[in-house]
Amino acid sequence: MRNRFTLLIFLSALVVFLISLVMVIWVSRNVNYRQIVESFILEDYEFSKKLVSQIPTNDLYYEFYQGLLYFVEGDYEKSTKNLSKYVKNTNINSEIRATSKMVYGMILLDLGESVGIEYISDPETYKYFGPYCDYLLGSYNFDKGDFVNSLEFLYNAAQIQSDTVKKDVYTKIYFSHISLGNIQEAKKVLKVLTNFEKDQTVVSNLIKNIENLESTKSSK
Repeated sequence: MRNRFTLLIFLSALVVFLISLVMVIWVSRNVNYRQIVESFILEDYEFSKKLVSQIPTNDLYYEFYQGLLYFVEGDYEKSTKNLSKYVKNTNINSEIRATSKMVYGMILLDLGESVGIEYISDPETYKYFGPYCDYLLGSYNFDKGDFVNSLEFLYNAAQIQSDTVKKDVYTKIYFSHISLGNIQEAKKVLKVLTNFEKDQTVVSNLIKNIENLESTKSSK
């Protein structure tokens, strides 16, 4: 009788565990991790907190959840410590692992460590965050002055829906073409950029850049 009672308690506990596990998986799959990453890129941290709060905080993903919150709070040391436990963990949801790689890479780049590129350009990270990976990699190459490679990534990043990101993308594409002396391409991009850049003084300066480049080329 006692053994049957013990078995009944064990089975009840197992059922509760399995139900909670299914709920965790279901909630995890319904969290918009792309939106979380975009809010990080836009530095919209109030919105980030709301999105991160949707992540289930069970034992398996608790440190992942905390790692994202530490990122929002600007505590990179604690964030990387937590996320590093997930970037190579093959026993977890692949999207959570990819999110860990993405944010981990973003932190490393922000700290000036180029190894962050490896995490952002990882095939699994690209699977879930392709355009955002392209945006970060394009921006990285742009900041290095590698305008040829920056263009390849930035054109792919132009599919991101956020107007703020699009404005930055097309601005960098424009200046990449200016730096490479691609006058016609710069003109094409400028037409698109004016849909997002509403400051007419800035637009006038962008036009002057093209005029100056044309003048320089014609005088040679």
